[in-house]
Amino acid sequence: QWPHFYHEGLAPAAPWHKHQQVQERWPALGKAVAKLQAAIPVIQKELQAASAAGTAAFSEHEEGLHGPGNWTQSLIGIAGKSLKPHTAAVMSCQAVAQFPKSCEAIETFHKDLQAEYKLGIMAAFFSSLHPGTTVLPHTMGSNQFMKLQCGISNSDAIKLQFPDVGVAVKDGVCEVLEESFENEYQGESSKKIRTTLEVKFWHPELHKSGYWLAMPGYTDRHGCDGKGAHTFTDKSEL
Repeated sequence: QWPHFYHEGLAPAAPWHKHQQVQERWPALGKAVAKLQAAIPVIQKELQAASAAGTAAFSEHEEGLHGPGNWTQSLIGIAGKSLKPHTAAVMSCQAVAQFPKSCEAIETFHKDLQAEYKLGIMAAFFSSLHPGTTVLPHTMGSNQFMKLQCGISNSDAIKLQFPDVGVAVKDGVCEVLEESFENEYQGESSKKIRTTLEVKFWHPELHKSGYWLAMPGYTDRHGCDGKGAHTFTDKSEL
């Protein structure tokens, strides 16, 4: 685990938190994940309908990490200023016209996390890895946030590969991941598009730790200019 901005108060960490582990360590997160997972069949249908109508609005993945092939994403919504934790951040769904039920389910997930952990999601989007695509080894910029990946379509069982474990997200199933561990996709042999719903959210123990790390440089394109550590009583949280 070697993100650019490492918060020491969030250990122990793991690249993949299996369902039972989530239930034991973060019961409220486990319940919220189960609730969102139950909505995946409806979310799948909304995405299929939007794709057929040409309104799904996929574009090249902004991180530019893939080699040969194509990696695209479609933003669903964000909450607050995406890289500044705020206990009152409101989920804003930019794609409510295309994905009304998806927005409702993700907003519920956001509120469930806020109710228990003070902080909710940062962003939610669909991500599609096209046939033959590889994504280079990389990490998220900080261990202060985690990722929920829910399988929409992964018939080729393409894995998100960490150094010690590979996770092939199954259709209709949501997995809790820490992508602050190095990870990559090896989709050279894939024949079909791998699509997931991805929800980036603040670590459940971040507010409890008493402080958060600003991420200068990494956050410039998101409009944040904070420096160093901030307590949650600091107005810069807003």
